[in-house]
Amino acid sequence: MEHYCCLPTATASGRAPRWLAGLGLVLMPTAVLAQNPQATQQVDAVQQRQAATAVDQNFNTNTVPELYPGETSDVGIQSVLTAKPWRPILEGSADEQYFYTDNALYTTHHLQGSDVLVSTIQATLTAPPVGLGEGFLTPRLAFQQQWFNYGLVASGNHQEYDFASQEYVTKELGDLDFSAQTVILDGTWRWNNWLLTPGVDYRRLLDPSTYDQFYTELVPRWGVQRLFNLSPTTGLSLSYQGTYRVTDTTKTTPALNSSSGNRTDESLMLAGSWKLREHLIVQPYYSFVWSHYTSIDRDDLLNSVGLGINCPLGRQVNLRFFVAYDNFNTSGKAVQAYENLTAGAGVNLTVTF
Repeated sequence: MEHYCCLPTATASGRAPRWLAGLGLVLMPTAVLAQNPQATQQVDAVQQRQAATAVDQNFNTNTVPELYPGETSDVGIQSVLTAKPWRPILEGSADEQYFYTDNALYTTHHLQGSDVLVSTIQATLTAPPVGLGEGFLTPRLAFQQQWFNYGLVASGNHQEYDFASQEYVTKELGDLDFSAQTVILDGTWRWNNWLLTPGVDYRRLLDPSTYDQFYTELVPRWGVQRLFNLSPTTGLSLSYQGTYRVTDTTKTTPALNSSSGNRTDESLMLAGSWKLREHLIVQPYYSFVWSHYTSIDRDDLLNSVGLGINCPLGRQVNLRFFVAYDNFNTSGKAVQAYENLTAGAGVNLTVTF
């Protein structure tokens, strides 16, 4: 197992020491959390950027991903899988990403910018591939823990609904902090350059100081991806993913109920990957998401474009830079349309056992 050392305890103010953020260490912040209605949107945005600019362990383009960790180092880069004896793989990863967003509250007016630090640790168990039809199915089980810290450098106040007093109060950016825990179970079936991925996720959002749970979602999902190899260093991927989210919100406004977040998501993504040098991979992407809510009268449209620049420093460490723009429109009355520009950097450490 991978060991993560030097995890700081909370300071007297309830947050981890800020100077550690500059070192890119894995933090365990424990800020006091208000019930942050933007938390789910921030989690989804981070997950989308990571999926669009993922790089496999060998840091080739993502147009022909490895079926299991270390595949290409064993049998060479391939477009058609060669079956070989294999054992389960346990993988541990730690990731830090630090970025600035000009609209941390996802609102139309009175935009509030903030820097955000997202600290992630994940353990993944990948089972041996199993022959299924003309392709191979690879099951995967993972647990992910994330901490979201706002306003480490930036300062500002915002209005937030207080459920105790049932009125709006003034809060600092740090009161937006929260943590997320996710259990991931899926399987990827691959045949040539086609990938099918059914799975289910269970996620809960927590107050990082008291660990009180304020939101959960069970997300069955299904996806298909087509990979296009344009050259040994360039490729495209076109993917579709559908989900159904069964949600439970502990505290919400009087006009909504605990299951008001139940919805279906239909998303399309076009992503490119261009390996300019051994340690430089450029990855632009475009994503469209349509969300239909099943418990309330609401439909959302989200258009996103972004660019990732990955700089692999070896098989285990990857440095990246990214910029993304989101345009969100909705028919719902309890949420606002918004535009959001995000730019930042991240570093990832992955160890396979």
